[in-house]
Amino acid sequence: MVKKVPGGGYQDIFNCSPATILVMDVDAPYYTILDVNEAYLTATNSTREELLGKSVFGAFPANPTDEESKNIERTIFSFEQAIQTKKPHTMYNYRYDIPIRGTGEFEERWWTTTNTPILDENGEVSYFIHSPENVTLLYKLSEREKAGVEALKNQRKQLYSTFMQAPVGIAIFKGPEYVVELINPPLCELYGQSLEGMLGKPVFEVLTHAKGLGFEQLIDKVRITGEPFKGQGLAAPIYRNGKVETVYLDFVYEPFREDDGTISGVIAVATEVTEQIYAKQQLEEAEERARLAVDAVGLGTFDLNLETGEMITSNQFANIFGFEEPVPRDEYVKVFHQDDRGLRSAAHAEAPGSGRFL
Repeated sequence: MVKKVPGGGYQDIFNCSPATILVMDVDAPYYTILDVNEAYLTATNSTREELLGKSVFGAFPANPTDEESKNIERTIFSFEQAIQTKKPHTMYNYRYDIPIRGTGEFEERWWTTTNTPILDENGEVSYFIHSPENVTLLYKLSEREKAGVEALKNQRKQLYSTFMQAPVGIAIFKGPEYVVELINPPLCELYGQSLEGMLGKPVFEVLTHAKGLGFEQLIDKVRITGEPFKGQGLAAPIYRNGKVETVYLDFVYEPFREDDGTISGVIAVATEVTEQIYAKQQLEEAEERARLAVDAVGLGTFDLNLETGEMITSNQFANIFGFEEPVPRDEYVKVFHQDDRGLRSAAHAEAPGSGRFL
């Protein structure tokens, strides 16, 4: 013999259920509250007297400060769908604030709610069960996560924009093949290549003329050891303008580290300094020619810092004054004729102000 639920047992189950349940009539537009369980009263901070026999929208009016969620319209739509289709209808993550009883204020709430129609013996909807689940904490956590993801996306966009607009050449080469993951226009221009021609390809397969010159060993060492390499004014072959040119670069190889600290590639930063190197070479050549010319005619030269008294002379200058090699200034002054020392001292004193040394 199957034991039956004692009289009143289903009402006890209804009231003790942890699921929030509100029973409503189908008397649109009122939707009168017929019954409510304890879990619903707790979830909405309400009492049975405040709800029973009331229109659901009278008991739970719209928050006048919430002008965006359209919670009344969405709720009515769900009621109508449940009645018309005679099937449960669920609304997910929608806002419906609840009044704080005894005040004119509201508490923000987010819900996932199912409206389940109950049919009579004729198959018509007699009433329906309104069962909301408070998902406020989950919703806000989800929104914070979305905001964090969006902020991260914006940060990456800004970093990418900065990377692409940097005034120096920058690239990220990944893996032991040094596949070009990112490269900006200045470095493409330096290499004489296009972005499309570089991205996704091993860098030394594109820059074949740079193979076997020691760059592979340099970049390998950085990736394997994690120690950066800095080069200044180093010569490198670059194919551009239809030919291989020797250019001079200041560049840095830095290890590229993933979030867990592992090194997965190398960051390259490069600036062409060919013009500066050529200018320096021309200056050095000009100085050498001047030195040779001076030596050829037997002239002695000197540089004198009038503020510190420091003096630098050529060997020929020292020889003219009777010394085998350059000596301190005081030694040169000693061999001046006594009658000339006063004139020299006066000229030195006047020179810083006048800009002339007579």
